[in-house]
Amino acid sequence: MRWVAPIGLAVLIAGAGVFFAVQDLGRADQYASVGSFLLALALAGGSVVVHLRRRGSPQEAPPPVRDAPPNNTIVGAGVVFTGPGARADITFTGDERRRRRKK
Repeated sequence: MRWVAPIGLAVLIAGAGVFFAVQDLGRADQYASVGSFLLALALAGGSVVVHLRRRGSPQEAPPPVRDAPPNNTIVGAGVVFTGPGARADITFTGDERRRRRKK
């Protein structure tokens, strides 16, 4: 079912190619000009409809603002613990590795 649109588009493009191949160059150019104009007109109309629908629909209410949880930054260790009451004890070992213990 999900291959219907791509196959349909491929058939449409192939059909247009065959149609323009059997026409002489002047006639194919005229058909292409008219087709381009109609496509541009349809896209412009669709854009106006989408703009009017989006403009007329009510805006969603923004989510309520809550107080942000405290962010505790432990400087010098490059670790950030977040959340209510976040706390950490950090011990540096002699070879600059760090061990963390979250409480």
